[in-house]
Amino acid sequence: IALPVAAVQEIDVDVCVYAGTSGGVIAAVQAARMGKSVALVALNNHLGGMTTSGLGWTDIGHADNDSGDYIQGVSREFYTRIGQKYGQATKFTFEPHVAETVFNDMIQEARVKVYRNQYLVSVTKQGPQIVAATMNNGNIFRAKMFIDASYEGDLMAKAGVTYTIGR
Repeated sequence: IALPVAAVQEIDVDVCVYAGTSGGVIAAVQAARMGKSVALVALNNHLGGMTTSGLGWTDIGHADNDSGDYIQGVSREFYTRIGQKYGQATKFTFEPHVAETVFNDMIQEARVKVYRNQYLVSVTKQGPQIVAATMNNGNIFRAKMFIDASYEGDLMAKAGVTYTIGR
């Protein structure tokens, strides 16, 4: 029995965020809130990267009951929503599944379209600008702006951006 093959899609958006890490989710949410059409490409089936995979302690110093008041913006909103899930104020320690629930809520509320289980195989550039990214399943994302939120810098590496390893 032959399995059906999913049709390849061409997705045109204002902003394509590559990788569903914490930074990727927050960037996608903020871009959508600014009125941009956004595609968030997640490498697996989960959003939030290390934050939803076991790193549930935010390094804010934690000395002398540090309040973390210097963390603001959408990041602060995330931690406030975490606290609400526990019936508390802003909270910087949490269980991974709670963090993923908050990220998924934020994505859904902002109406960001998420494309899961896809990874980058190539980019297309016009001059120095990335204009398209092709994924392993053949999907092509075309955008005015690309954000590389991967931990490894995969999108930038495929685009030939120079980099230095080490200090």
